[in-house]
Amino acid sequence: MTSKGGAATISHMHVRRLTVIGVATIALAVPAALAGTSAGPVIRPVKTSRGVRFKPHEHVRVRVDSPTITATRRIVVGAGGTFTATFTGVAVDRCLGYSLSAVGSLGDRATWSTKLPPPGCPPD
Repeated sequence: MTSKGGAATISHMHVRRLTVIGVATIALAVPAALAGTSAGPVIRPVKTSRGVRFKPHEHVRVRVDSPTITATRRIVVGAGGTFTATFTGVAVDRCLGYSLSAVGSLGDRATWSTKLPPPGCPPD
């Protein structure tokens, strides 16, 4: 870095070096972030639960469990290894917690559950 008349300028070599460092950092950070995730099947909770990384065309039983209700849906995974399961008419108390599980006919399994009551829930 050089200074001309009080304004800082960066040489082309320095810019290139910063660019290489930035690209290398991103290239290392992305796999490191993904390393924390399993390579196996995953199920995510939303109004419609979505499963990924299942075997294509696998029959899957998706189940939601809470202290007040248990509901099951049976679905078939798409060619891309994903599915969605909608629990229409099923209401869970988010303050009591709930879990989701997906068990496939070909051996794939995924689970998800709440760990702590979300913000805004009254204490016990």
